[in-house]
Amino acid sequence: MNVVMISLDQALVNGSGEGDTLERFKRYAQACTSFSVIIPVTHPIKPCLQGKITIYPAYGHSVLTAYTAIYYTLKRVCEETAVDLVVTNDAVLGAIALPLRDRFRYKVQINVFGLEIINRQWLIERPQNIILKRIQEWALVRTDGIRTDNTRGKVELEKRYHINPNRIVVIPVTVSKQNYEAFYKTKCNKSLKKKLIGEKTKLVLSVGRLVKAKDFPLLITVARTIVSKQPQTIFVIAGDGPERLKLESLIVDAHLQSNVQLIGSVKHDELPALYGCSDLFVLSSAYEGLPRVLMYAALAGLAIVTTNIDGAQDIVRHGQTGYIVPIKGRTQLEDCVLELLTDHEKTRKFGRAGKEYAKATLDFENTAVQLIDSWKKLVYGK
Repeated sequence: MNVVMISLDQALVNGSGEGDTLERFKRYAQACTSFSVIIPVTHPIKPCLQGKITIYPAYGHSVLTAYTAIYYTLKRVCEETAVDLVVTNDAVLGAIALPLRDRFRYKVQINVFGLEIINRQWLIERPQNIILKRIQEWALVRTDGIRTDNTRGKVELEKRYHINPNRIVVIPVTVSKQNYEAFYKTKCNKSLKKKLIGEKTKLVLSVGRLVKAKDFPLLITVARTIVSKQPQTIFVIAGDGPERLKLESLIVDAHLQSNVQLIGSVKHDELPALYGCSDLFVLSSAYEGLPRVLMYAALAGLAIVTTNIDGAQDIVRHGQTGYIVPIKGRTQLEDCVLELLTDHEKTRKFGRAGKEYAKATLDFENTAVQLIDSWKKLVYGK
């Protein structure tokens, strides 16, 4: 089976990022005759080999021209190799792969990680999102197969776009074996915790890019209420992004400088220790797919409070390992965080149960086999 993956993960070409992607691709490549990866880039890079994986950078001066280069790079790869399957990181990339399908007789599987096209907030964030929505919808109804990372995504695709459920598989993107071990075995580093919280006693952690989708302003509003009742609590937000200045201003306006910390990006190998120092994990996102940060929190044995985004119910058992509250549900978020900060036994109970549930469901090898089987079914019909 000759497979081409169209990915957006720049870590494969510039050496940054957490490395999970390369480890997964190496596992997939073991089941393939050839495994190629096309990645759009805006600076010239030569094709390279990573074991059995051939990486083809699709170069363009801008994002738009780089995406155009994907089409021509895929065409060239197909002319050189009898490609059986093209797997795309999202439906926009799927729309690039579909026009060449009939000519080169390959199948297309589109990954759908978070069904943003049905999320109103995503639609109104940028005018071009309306166009992107149409492109993705065009691709989703025409592709041979869809892989989503959460059960709600499958239900929505069936209901809204009348896609045959047999064309959709639910397979989460689980953490690598190395990361699984690192987060599962993490312990509280007392000196690190002391450095983070000083004389405070409770650490509430949130991790993510500082972008609108994560809705960190909601978390800061919640923090103001929590701190008024539990002043020994500190909220630590790890990550960076374009919303940082806005969030810093909100923190100052709410007089929360001593209770809310924006610590910036954290190296991936330092994240397990950060989770290990925390008492509770909170996710306030307005939309996203199955968040990796929830997997990490569960593996680290943290009780979780999260908004009801796609994928939340696949990681968190409401009332057993944490709480799932409505998106934008400020009052519910406040109540659940406050409850877990004051009921220490319940917090520990939730954390232990979440850790066991994650251990049972987040198996790297199992999900890799499921995905490879879905490819074989598409290509060979069995």
